[in-house]
Amino acid sequence: LAGKFMPLARYLDLERPVYGFQARGIEGGGLPDWTARRWAARCVRQVREVQPYGPYYLGGHSFGGLLAMEAAQQLTRAGEEVALLVLIDPLAASSSEFTEQVSGRDDPTVPSGSDTPSRFGRLHLTRRLLQTFVRVNIAGIWPERVRDKFDQFFWHSVILSRLYRPSPIDCPTVVYWASGTSPWDIPYDFEPLLHGPWEQHTLPGDHFTIMREPYVESLAQHLRSHVEQPSMVGMAFEERIEAELTLRLDTAQGKERLSNAISR
Repeated sequence: LAGKFMPLARYLDLERPVYGFQARGIEGGGLPDWTARRWAARCVRQVREVQPYGPYYLGGHSFGGLLAMEAAQQLTRAGEEVALLVLIDPLAASSSEFTEQVSGRDDPTVPSGSDTPSRFGRLHLTRRLLQTFVRVNIAGIWPERVRDKFDQFFWHSVILSRLYRPSPIDCPTVVYWASGTSPWDIPYDFEPLLHGPWEQHTLPGDHFTIMREPYVESLAQHLRSHVEQPSMVGMAFEERIEAELTLRLDTAQGKERLSNAISR
């Protein structure tokens, strides 16, 4: 839901607009996107309607991090600059959670026992995937409350994240992890995919509360410095301090030269 970014946008307090994108069909009519690339391509089209050219600052939370990464790839392939990519607690689809959903271990009609996955797993997987496909499509066009659609669209994103295979991306990237983890939280392994400067940080909160009060303020404060100076991403602390001092020195010298020129 795009609304979860409102506290973050408010605390960032940037002198630029922040846009959020809803899943197609979760609010109003429309069939959902059934690949991450198609979903991201729709977001890219909407972004470029507002801002035709870069530099772009993209970010996403959870599965939205994968969509932001795919959008960044599509924009860079189109020759546009992605100044900053922000991934907030981008967990992989939990193996245990997904297996429970599709194998029928949460379904009382499926016999229990160690042989359940081998005897019923493939058939039940097919049935669950078809059920999810039908329910999400119906949820996309059937008038009902967004809250009632959330569960279906959650499993929709789980399936898409399991099927998506991202390509490497070369742009400044910051990854934020929530310090409060659950046993089924599996961090997405981005390191082989990030070919540009990048860094990662662990901040207070869990997968959900990192985007809410009171923890979102800490996230916003940390993120603001990267938005203002994306060229600093990936620098070691000592290198960053040296670069900032050099910038201040150059600025001071420039002001001094300007003052001397005016006095003459």
